[in-house]
Amino acid sequence: MRGHVDLGSRKNQAFLRIGKVLQHCALIGVVVAAPVLLNGCAGVTSASNSTTTTPPPPSTLNITGVQAASLTTTTSQIIWTTDVAANSQVDYGTTTSYGSSTSPDSTMVTNHQITLSGLAAGTTYYYQVSSTDSKSNNGHSGGHGFKTAGFGISGAINPAATGGSGATLALSGASSITTTADNVGNYTFSGLPNGTYTVIPSHPGYAFTPSSQSTTVNGSNVTGMNFAASASTAAPTIT
Repeated sequence: MRGHVDLGSRKNQAFLRIGKVLQHCALIGVVVAAPVLLNGCAGVTSASNSTTTTPPPPSTLNITGVQAASLTTTTSQIIWTTDVAANSQVDYGTTTSYGSSTSPDSTMVTNHQITLSGLAAGTTYYYQVSSTDSKSNNGHSGGHGFKTAGFGISGAINPAATGGSGATLALSGASSITTTADNVGNYTFSGLPNGTYTVIPSHPGYAFTPSSQSTTVNGSNVTGMNFAASASTAAPTIT
């Protein structure tokens, strides 16, 4: 009987030792597998990060083909193109600081046209164009210029053969320029703003009647500013 008990006790002890060995092996397996599991997690995290996309940059609005057209003495059409539909506005003035602006045209278009009115004749203007699309992207193009059509002063110097042809005429006043009479004595100053002017002819060896003329340009051309040329008489010299 005692031998039977001892045999059962030894069997139980053997089972306990086997259990401890299995527990020890399981623990070792967990320790060994942990880095692999962690690396696997890290790999998942890295894969997740690699699929993250950077938000696209905000879109832009491009302006091209800016020009002034259909110039008159008081108006000009400003035209330009955008790559997306947008509104229209023009800043303008007689200096590069502009100073005046049109009311924004809210019509969303790609081909833009704004008419400037109330301009001064024969005057240089500077301008910039601006457009904003439905996504609030804004574009502008500045530093452009144009000159409005002006008025003219014209006349003739007679006779052409004696002083008229090739005579020089100087204009002073609201503008200061010179011109030369053609081979039949005709001359013209063009592109002038409104204002008061004086015309003075000259040609070596000739005198002119009258010696000068003054006129005012006010919304229209001035014609008939004529002169008569005659050979000048040189004063005698004493030797």
